[in-house]
Amino acid sequence: MKKLLLPAIVFFFFSAHARQPAFSNMLLTHLSGGSKPSQKRSAGTRWQWYGGFGMYWSNYSFYLELQPGILYKLSDRIHLGANASLIYSSDVNFGTRRRTYIYGWDLIGIYIPERHLEISMDWQRLFAHIYQGGNHLQNNYNALFAGAGYRTSHVVIGVKYDLLYYKGKNFYQSPWMPFIRIYF
Repeated sequence: MKKLLLPAIVFFFFSAHARQPAFSNMLLTHLSGGSKPSQKRSAGTRWQWYGGFGMYWSNYSFYLELQPGILYKLSDRIHLGANASLIYSSDVNFGTRRRTYIYGWDLIGIYIPERHLEISMDWQRLFAHIYQGGNHLQNNYNALFAGAGYRTSHVVIGVKYDLLYYKGKNFYQSPWMPFIRIYF
């Protein structure tokens, strides 16, 4: 039961946040005597915060990725942005545990061809610290992801594919990566 408490709190927080603008617009319409609020777009509404996370696990591995970021809306269909990446990975190979701590950044482009579809392309630059046994290794990685996801008003759930993936030369175990993006 305790394991479900944190996801439930996060879900209700984002759910309440997603309902807030509609309520604010209804209140503004009511207070202004029934007229609709101005549809002019100000420069401040072109910027949007978002957060992304990725996660997978198996019997011998675990992966968690957090990505706070910001987007600039060029139009209703095209968004450009950047985000920070923080990643933790742990796996066991031949009885030896490997822990990886990664930080870096992404540049992302998003195209929304229709209401519930989001297509994205992001270039990722990461710097890794890998601890295996008593050894410490530092490395850096590039990834170029092409992805698609199902979009609601504030959440996108999808999958992306690393076009630069080369087995044995990357810390990702697969070129496929599920993701969830939450827009604020």
